[in-house]
Amino acid sequence: MNSIYELIDKWERSGKVAITTESSHFKLSFEHSSVLKTLCNTYPSLTKEQILRDLLHTSLNELVAKMPYVQGTKIIAFDEDGDPIYEDVGKTPIFLSLADKHHKRIMRL
Repeated sequence: MNSIYELIDKWERSGKVAITTESSHFKLSFEHSSVLKTLCNTYPSLTKEQILRDLLHTSLNELVAKMPYVQGTKIIAFDEDGDPIYEDVGKTPIFLSLADKHHKRIMRL
């Protein structure tokens, strides 16, 4: 899911996904707790954990998709028109490398 619209569509269809055995515990603000309870009432076939997991999943996907590209000075390739493509010197390459590392570790658990 890459957008809230897709998430709501999924909830309407009530699909299932594979999950890890890791869990996270956190406290919500009163406002977000109220919204979560409202979502639980709106989609009674879903558990609170499913809703939170889906919201987090969608938000993280959107965050990754919108990480900014910071153009460096080094040319790493040329596009189909022959224009240079510069390395990304922002956080995105580091983030993607670490994400791949953590994904591989989690998949081995």
